[in-house]
Amino acid sequence: MKVLARGKIREAPSPMTWVAGLLSLQQEGGWDHAVVIQQWNEQASKAERLVGGRFMTVKNILELEPSVRSVLQDAINQCGSPYSDDSLSTKKLVLGFVFRGARVTKQSNWWKYGQVTNESTTLALKYTNACYFRMPRNLRTKPTKTVLEARSEFCALAVALRDMAAGQVANIEPFLNKRWLSRLENGDVGLEVEQGLKQLIDEFAGNLPGKGTLGDSAAASGCNLDRAQLEVDLKTYELLKQEIEFDMQAFTVYLANSASHKSAVAHQQNLWQLDEARAAADAFLDQHVTLAARKGDQSISWLQQSFFIAAAFKVTAFIWEQSKDGQDPGMVGVTAYLESQQSRMKRCQMDRVADHQGAIFKFLQHSLADVNNVAVLLNPLFSYKKNGRYAEEHAVLQRIAMTGVQMDRLLHWCIVAQDDREDRPLSYPGHLLTSVATDTLPAGEFLWRKSTLFKRSRTPEAKQLGGREMISVEEVGETSMPASPSIQLSGTVKGAQKWAQVGPDAATKLLQSLVASRFEVCDGVMFGLCLLRCQDGMDLPGKMGLDIIDLFPFVGNFLEAFVNLQQGSRNTLHYICFLPNMETHEWMQTYYREMLADRFMEGKLSPEKPPAEHLVAAPVPATLKKLIVVKVMKKRASDSQISNVVPKKLRLDLSTQGKMYLVNPNEKEKVSVTAGTIATGFGKGKWLQEKAKEVELDVQTDVGFVVTEMGQWIILDNSYTTVENALHSKVEKRIQYHKMQDVPGQPGSYKEHKVFFRPDKAQLTGKMTQVNSALLSEVSSWNSSVTKQCWVMQHSINGLGPVRPVIVFPHDFEVPASKCMELIPGWMPEGSSAIL
Repeated sequence: MKVLARGKIREAPSPMTWVAGLLSLQQEGGWDHAVVIQQWNEQASKAERLVGGRFMTVKNILELEPSVRSVLQDAINQCGSPYSDDSLSTKKLVLGFVFRGARVTKQSNWWKYGQVTNESTTLALKYTNACYFRMPRNLRTKPTKTVLEARSEFCALAVALRDMAAGQVANIEPFLNKRWLSRLENGDVGLEVEQGLKQLIDEFAGNLPGKGTLGDSAAASGCNLDRAQLEVDLKTYELLKQEIEFDMQAFTVYLANSASHKSAVAHQQNLWQLDEARAAADAFLDQHVTLAARKGDQSISWLQQSFFIAAAFKVTAFIWEQSKDGQDPGMVGVTAYLESQQSRMKRCQMDRVADHQGAIFKFLQHSLADVNNVAVLLNPLFSYKKNGRYAEEHAVLQRIAMTGVQMDRLLHWCIVAQDDREDRPLSYPGHLLTSVATDTLPAGEFLWRKSTLFKRSRTPEAKQLGGREMISVEEVGETSMPASPSIQLSGTVKGAQKWAQVGPDAATKLLQSLVASRFEVCDGVMFGLCLLRCQDGMDLPGKMGLDIIDLFPFVGNFLEAFVNLQQGSRNTLHYICFLPNMETHEWMQTYYREMLADRFMEGKLSPEKPPAEHLVAAPVPATLKKLIVVKVMKKRASDSQISNVVPKKLRLDLSTQGKMYLVNPNEKEKVSVTAGTIATGFGKGKWLQEKAKEVELDVQTDVGFVVTEMGQWIILDNSYTTVENALHSKVEKRIQYHKMQDVPGQPGSYKEHKVFFRPDKAQLTGKMTQVNSALLSEVSSWNSSVTKQCWVMQHSINGLGPVRPVIVFPHDFEVPASKCMELIPGWMPEGSSAIL
């Protein structure tokens, strides 16, 4: 058994292991069971002895017949034991046990109905095995001792009733075994068993005298009782239906509230994402875009307005002036001089139109005075006057030539047709305008010499913008009226405005071809590679920025193209446009703010990062020599805010012997006290510094200010915390009257300037209150398991310093109703009144 228990199983043997081992010893060597168990208990440890319930289990199993015992062994070998060590220790499974329900004589049949036999025990065990293995593995539970006894009694009754029926009716035993006991053996206690028991009980009661008289007398009242019971059942059913309907309504309301809550949460999440996206859009517009509009003052001419905007732009160019290379920014004037300007002439006065054009030409003349600046001019292609396009184009080019700029370089803006019904051109001709001084530059010094647009004079083919994709300037505001009452006219762009709106894709291809050095072919379509994304592009210095000035933004196609160009750029880009009025400015700001917010939510717009010069560098980690060693901070049980004094439901009482108690006068409720609650204090006093032979410390009443460790508990800002936590947020960690010093072998040591608080002893002659009750005992006596002397401290210019000493409760506790807690033993100084 030792080898079996310790060598293989490594745990105390189970009762079935004991049974198998004892039977094997009996068969092989004729060992007696009792002798083996006695010898085992004498030499085994206390935990491994076979005593108590486990001994009774082994004894009962050994007393069973081999056929009954095989039922247990087969079940254990199949899927494990369905019995606990304690359940089989009952004597109610042993042969000959009699269940006694009522006091009956031995001649009564009920004596036979409760007697345990081998067959009833076998039936009870098979019934238990069937019930156990029929359940799912994760739901199986071993029957208790009480359950097994009840099943043994039930099976004993079933076997006895079958034997009684077999003695009265011939050849009925096989039928009862098949239809009754076999179902019971398989764990199916069904209706037939209940009907059989009821029939036998009725037959037994039928032999009693007076049954007929009682039945006749109860027949009349039984009918009335059945009718009343039916009415009660009907009302119960109706109430049950109403309850179910109410539950269904409540569940419907719950589903509606749950859906509303989910909708509200989703709505708040969407609002948060929208606010974040709009903030990112505003940051992008503030940093990279300047939308300049003419104010309503008509006394200021377009020429004066344009020069005012140009002066404002010089203020925004501080990034270029601070660059190390000292380069001026390259200015790309994108002048979308299309036919829509001619259409505007019909609605404007001629002098204002001339003033506007003159301001544009004057601005170009001053901008192109620098050899690093270029401009793109698109020729007019549409005219409301028949055969009038040539005259308008000639007039425009003549006025441009009068400004003295270089305009010999041509360009073609290529478009791919999307609809054969469109009459718009697939090539927009134009001119590349540069300074006349570029002809005098040495070879290789022109900034735009590698630009694809300068080398090939054409752009990659762009997608033609469809009529339904076009946008128009609208009036912004809740009180704005519709543009047109007609459905056809309200959303349709026609005439010169349709020809002028080329779309963001074409505008992007124009800007990319201007700053790209080459084209790459992808799936048969040519795309312009942005210079700022490739290393073999134009020779833009790393500190140089690029300003794109749009003199005729119209609906902002070049603004959207600028966004596409800026996202992949390593250089700083800026977009400036001149808008005709404040209404267009408001629409442009609103429309592209929402467009940028949508791009941010789609992940196509990177959020703006703060300037590097505004970021603070991380602090340098402290060296090992400057570090100090402190003890590990212990986590306090309660982090709740403390009160200044003991809760109002408690009071401090002082006995005649000088003992102080914390009393809960409430007879029904207990009072909780949190850690760090101030119990009492020392009242008024003065601060003194201990000096040699001048001031001596009185250990009974004087309280010295000493910080012994970083984990020492203090009160700071009405919070019970440690010195380490109090100094955590401070850059320079200092404690008043404690100066750090280097001592070999003692890291973190400090030198104390001894100061102490001396309470005013005159307080002892008057009435003692909670403010000064700490004077009624020595200072050292307060440091116990219940109370502790603590310091109220504050941050000052000299560091963390003391305010006053107090007595606190260092732990959370409760004072039961009508109970008190002793705080200090009996001791009173001389002259105290001992009155609270």
